[in-house]
Amino acid sequence: MAVLTQEVDGTTWWMDVSSVESDFYSGYVTSLRPGFLMLGSSVLDRKKYAESEMDKGGVVQLAIADLTFFSPRDEENLFAWLASVSAIEEIKGSGDSIYLRVATSLGDDDLMELISIFSRYGIDMAQLSIFDGVRFPWLREKGMFWYQPMFG
Repeated sequence: MAVLTQEVDGTTWWMDVSSVESDFYSGYVTSLRPGFLMLGSSVLDRKKYAESEMDKGGVVQLAIADLTFFSPRDEENLFAWLASVSAIEEIKGSGDSIYLRVATSLGDDDLMELISIFSRYGIDMAQLSIFDGVRFPWLREKGMFWYQPMFG
């Protein structure tokens, strides 16, 4: 097993990368633990990273894994819906996972579409918390359907 480790605030974080091609995740954002993410081989605080990337107009990667389609049209509809979101710069498949490169300059409408897609298809919504911050204060509305799956 190949493992990347890094200590953050006195805690050692790790990621098993034995099945990941190093050039694939290098430079992309990969989920690690709630509240943290991995960029290349560095573990970063998710909220601080998101705020700095929002200012720079960067790109984050979101992952869709273990998705079940109930018909060919169901699969076509997901990809058509994803393609309609202007902030998604790239949709890439690897094994049974789909990776989305999303511009951090996205607006309210694109973020709401991502929330809707993730909710409809049962995709891990916690990774959307990377967009939590000053630009999207409405994400923290506790009564909304996305709050619990996104923030726990």
